[in-house]
Amino acid sequence: MSDENRSPSGGAMAMYVHYCIAPGCKEWGSRGFDRGRGVTDWYCFEHRAHGESSEHKISSKA
Repeated sequence: MSDENRSPSGGAMAMYVHYCIAPGCKEWGSRGFDRGRGVTDWYCFEHRAHGESSEHKISSKA
């Protein structure tokens, strides 16, 4: 399959930065928990239990 007829993508890909929302934590929020209505809580690996223990569903955005 040839890609000669395809146009290049619109530019550089954007990186989304999500930090852990646990108080005092400044780690990368790699675990997303959907709260609904487009709101996601992000937690680091260490604090992921905060999101898992509440009634949040794991987001596929991570």
